[in-house]
Amino acid sequence: MTSPDHITLDVQHLTVRRASATIISGMVFTLAQGTALLVTGANGSGKTSLLRGLAGLLPVDQGTILINGRPAGEDPLTDKDDMIYIGHRDGLSSGLTAAENIRFWATCRGMNATPDQLTEAFDALGIVHLMASETRHLSEGQRKRVGLVRLALDHQLNRHRATQSLWLMDEPLTAIDSAAAALLARLINAHTAAGGSVVMTTHADIALDRARHLNLDTAARENSVHSLEVAS
Repeated sequence: MTSPDHITLDVQHLTVRRASATIISGMVFTLAQGTALLVTGANGSGKTSLLRGLAGLLPVDQGTILINGRPAGEDPLTDKDDMIYIGHRDGLSSGLTAAENIRFWATCRGMNATPDQLTEAFDALGIVHLMASETRHLSEGQRKRVGLVRLALDHQLNRHRATQSLWLMDEPLTAIDSAAAALLARLINAHTAAGGSVVMTTHADIALDRARHLNLDTAARENSVHSLEVAS
C-alpha cells in the first residue's frame, strides 16, 4: 500500500452533476506520485467533467478532492503552484507570437524563464522554429503543441521541487501528429520519473512508462470504486 505521504491525488466519493444530469457518481481513487492516469470512455461518459472537477472548474456536488493532502480549492494560490490544466481550448492569444504567449503564461504563474529556458521548452515539443510566429497563422496541431510547451517549461523550471506539479490534460493527443505524440510521451515520462503526476483523458493510445488506466464505462458498472497506485 502506498504511504499517504506519497499520494498526489485522493478522490473520495466524488459526484459531479452537469445541469440536471449526474455525470460522475461516487467515484473513489488515489493516484500516487510519479504516476500517469489515462482516463478513457465513450463520448459523454464524463471524462471532461471529471477533469474539470479535479481542476476546480466544475462544481463538485459531493465528495472530496485532496491534492498533496490538501483540499483542492482551499487555497487558490497553492492550487496554481501544484496543478496545471490543459483543456480542449489552447488558451493562446492569436495576436501574440508563440513565445510571447508562453512567456505571458509563465509570468502569470510567477515563473521567471530565461530566453534559453524558453527555447529549450519549445525544443521539447519540436517547435523552436515557431517561437516568433503569431499564433493566428498556426495550424490547429501547431497551436496544440504551443499550448503543451507550458508543461515542458514547468518541468524544466520545477523538476527539482520537493513536490512536483499535477498535470491535468483533456485530450492532448487531438490534432497532433505521431511525432508530437512521441515528444509528449517523452515529456510525461520525464515528469513522472521526477515524481510528478498526470491525469489525462484520451481516445488514443500513448506509450507511457508509469501509466494506470481508468475506464469510465467500466467504472460506472463497478460502482466507480478504484485504487490506483504505483507498483513497488
